[in-house]
Amino acid sequence: MAKKILLGFLLICFCLGLSFLIRRSFNYIVCTYTTTKGDITLKTEHSLKLNDKYVSILISKETIISNDKDFLYTYRDTLEEKYKSYKKLKYYDNDIEVFKNKLVVTTKIDYQKINIEELVNINKDNEKIFTNGKVYYKTLKKEYEDLGAVCKYKNYK
Repeated sequence: MAKKILLGFLLICFCLGLSFLIRRSFNYIVCTYTTTKGDITLKTEHSLKLNDKYVSILISKETIISNDKDFLYTYRDTLEEKYKSYKKLKYYDNDIEVFKNKLVVTTKIDYQKINIEELVNINKDNEKIFTNGKVYYKTLKKEYEDLGAVCKYKNYK
């Protein structure tokens, strides 16, 4: 009887320990950066959804804050022209909005499904983030940190 109780207790401890380890595994890296020049503030947040050591999905949100509405609309037009060639790409979604004193650019890229060749044809610089057809999270993390971003590991459900 004592052996069964001890075995049950050890089994519960094992399950709790395993549960703790699974919860401690991170499935996102969030890199943020904020800078101000004059009356313009730039805030960025890059969320990298991880699949093992690779990025499966990247969601970037860039917010430009300024009281100069002409600047925001002119910059929006410039960005729309820049992202025009990406519109035809499946698994690359980009939205640009101006409201109040903010220009918000949201981009979602599914690196597991996107056609890499098409992505690189649009901009050759995209090639440098791929290793054997995948985006290694440390590559993007280092790129963002080199620009001044602070990256933190997160676990979302």
